[in-house]
Amino acid sequence: MVEEKRKGYKEARRFARVAFNGRMVYRYAADDEGAAHVSDVSRGGLRMYMGRYLRPGTRIMLEAEGVRENGQPLELKGQIVWCAPEKPGHRFAAGVRVIYDEPDAVAAVSALVNHALHASGILDRLRDRTVPA
Repeated sequence: MVEEKRKGYKEARRFARVAFNGRMVYRYAADDEGAAHVSDVSRGGLRMYMGRYLRPGTRIMLEAEGVRENGQPLELKGQIVWCAPEKPGHRFAAGVRVIYDEPDAVAAVSALVNHALHASGILDRLRDRTVPA
């Protein structure tokens, strides 16, 4: 487990992050929702930027825009781990832990990470490398 101090929060990461430049809609409470930009994803969670503060511990539903699994919009359950104001502007960064309470959660996270890997071009660069014999 990797641990480091960043922006005053102790990070405990088990999975490698993959850069992701995407948008998600998040829902919490009864009818509250908003849009967020996601900068990276992993099997354990993601980092998103949004226009409001959400308290750590808040459970949210996420829907990735443009990412589909078996023809359906990709949805995940998550929990806010940390949330902090970003400079400049009125924007907040948040760490979201994926909640694995249903069997479909593993498939959904895997589909999101796979989408991020393909979009980043990492797989193409690895495929094009020549390995000396």
